[in-house]
Amino acid sequence: MFRDNYSNLYNQIRPSEELIITTLERTQKIEKSKRRVIYRHRKLLIVAAIICLCAVLTVTPVFAAANDFVYTVMYQISPQMAQFFTPVQKSCESNGVEMSVLACYIHDDTAEIYVSMRDTGANVVDEKLDLFDSYSINTPFDSSAHCQRVDYDESSRTATFLITISQWGEQEIVGDKLTFTVRSLLYGKNEYEDYVVPIDLSKIDKSPKTQKQYVQLENITDAAMEMLAEQDTYKDATDFGKMSFSGIGYVDSCLHIQMKYEDYAENDNHCRIYLHDKNGEFPSNTDDDLLDGYTAHGLYEFTDLYTEYSVTWYDGNVRYDETVIEPNSNYSFEEFVNEISNYEIVGDFYTTNDAYHGNWKITFPIENMNTDEITDKSEPITEPETEPEFELKTLDPVSKEDYINKMLNSIDFYNEVSGKIETNMNNGDIDNIEYILNFNDGKAYEHEIGNNYDNETYVQYGLKFNFDNINKTQNKSIIIEKLKSDENYADHFNSDFQTNYGADYVYDKDFTGINSSAGLSIYPRQLVNDLMYDFNLWEIGDRITYSGRDCQIIKGNIPSEFQYSFGNAETFKLIMDRETGIMLDLECYTPNGIVTSYTHTTNISFDNVEVKDFDREKYAQYKLK
Repeated sequence: MFRDNYSNLYNQIRPSEELIITTLERTQKIEKSKRRVIYRHRKLLIVAAIICLCAVLTVTPVFAAANDFVYTVMYQISPQMAQFFTPVQKSCESNGVEMSVLACYIHDDTAEIYVSMRDTGANVVDEKLDLFDSYSINTPFDSSAHCQRVDYDESSRTATFLITISQWGEQEIVGDKLTFTVRSLLYGKNEYEDYVVPIDLSKIDKSPKTQKQYVQLENITDAAMEMLAEQDTYKDATDFGKMSFSGIGYVDSCLHIQMKYEDYAENDNHCRIYLHDKNGEFPSNTDDDLLDGYTAHGLYEFTDLYTEYSVTWYDGNVRYDETVIEPNSNYSFEEFVNEISNYEIVGDFYTTNDAYHGNWKITFPIENMNTDEITDKSEPITEPETEPEFELKTLDPVSKEDYINKMLNSIDFYNEVSGKIETNMNNGDIDNIEYILNFNDGKAYEHEIGNNYDNETYVQYGLKFNFDNINKTQNKSIIIEKLKSDENYADHFNSDFQTNYGADYVYDKDFTGINSSAGLSIYPRQLVNDLMYDFNLWEIGDRITYSGRDCQIIKGNIPSEFQYSFGNAETFKLIMDRETGIMLDLECYTPNGIVTSYTHTTNISFDNVEVKDFDREKYAQYKLK
């Protein structure tokens, strides 16, 4: 009884914030006065201050119950001391969500740490959970770090995040503790892509009410411009919660489209809108980061009708984005208005719920922990119990549409392939690339050799290993597999293949991002985009046998806007494998017949393809980077 009473009384003893802060400030002042105090005396004073500080901090309840303000002040003055006195706490629950450290893998100057967020009653943890840039990573040393979601388990409603930390100066990470803090969670993400907005552009107000706003325009802030006054007319055109159309009209002969984002700091609602010609063309330059003439999906479509830009301003917790569409000089205002009436507004809209707040903080030793949860170079990789078999599609190409479909969706027509190619199209040098890909095994391999590089890449069961054979370095990353059986993998995105024939083609997303160098042959999507989007510029040639395969020649003129990318060549000839859509050969020619860009397949096989595991002993001495 006496022990319990004494403990209860003792736990109520807390030094004041003022005392703690004063002690910390004294420590800082001692550091700043090093030029004015004899070294021996300075050292004694610092030791005395630290002893005093330790005496304060060793009072049991201080850091167990200290507020974040005190910790923040201490961390700013001495990260080492702050982390030293912070008690280990490997899990923390706040507002119905539990955060825990699962595993930690230390190698040289890098730490890979897995942290989970488990829903215990909040109903907010989902497969798209985002930490909303609200996390902080405190270490006792200078470092760089980032965090990414890598897994979600629906049965336990648990999302797993990977924290990667690198110490500056390439010094090994030893001992010490790390504190990971999260303040907000973003959940309930939804995507509405290629959404046609039900607004008739032929009935837009030509003289709407306006207002002077000081806006952000590219690198210019507080630029005074005439913007639309907020309207109620179009607020119900979409049903995206706190993101809505708040005005459309013509201002100074330009079409203005205004978007309103309420509580913008509490969510990640955003969109990109563009004008879509009802006849099927995509002339809009819809992304500030894209080069002039490129659409949101990446296809170059030249238009002489207009140019556009966007501006932003804020009013309290509301953000406004206004897109300004300006007619080119050779169009009168009347002509511009008449042309715009043939367009409709299309957008990609992304919505979330408001952020879910809490106070999650864990502190743990920076040391190897539960490394069986992480596959490292010394551990064998466990193969899956079953291997998926993917049903192949078939298509005997006849029309131009068939050939486009075949090459854009090539990976739908084979499950395994190995081969070798020679090309000068990756960086201008001559590359020799060996590649192996097996969807059923979930593995891939690539070996690329050039003038000053020799790189190997292995992909196995969600892990990607890169080896630099010149510098003897290696790195590993986690990838989210999207094999052909994955439900998400079936989501196609529009390649913007709009032609005079009205064709609209789609192609699959890259399943893992591997075989990046050999990809120009085994899934030649970008080349098809660049060379063949205009059906009038190419034709189907002879049917031939190439490298033992039944193939088709396709030849034509290179669109003028892409000739520079192919060494100023003007014509091309490619050879496509008819069964799979793989591009086996490509040559691009100048008017004098000189080959400036090429890719040649020297060997290819689709039978009994086996991707070998990498030889761990071979790379044992490679330094991690």
